[in-house]
Amino acid sequence: MIDVRTLTDRLAAGRAVQTDIRIRAGLLVRVPGRPIANGGAAVTLDDVTEMRQTEERIAFMVRHDA
Repeated sequence: MIDVRTLTDRLAAGRAVQTDIRIRAGLLVRVPGRPIANGGAAVTLDDVTEMRQTEERIAFMVRHDA
């Protein structure tokens, strides 16, 4: 994970970026962004909290006997 400052610096430098940011306990968002031609950036926020929790449960089950 990178911080918001690093995310904006990379976009300002014309580089695409994607990171996960923990907004608060229990909320994780994926932030993909890419620079656009006019000097701005296109950025979206995707809630990936449930997906990450599921991945962590599966990883736990793989490492532990039933």
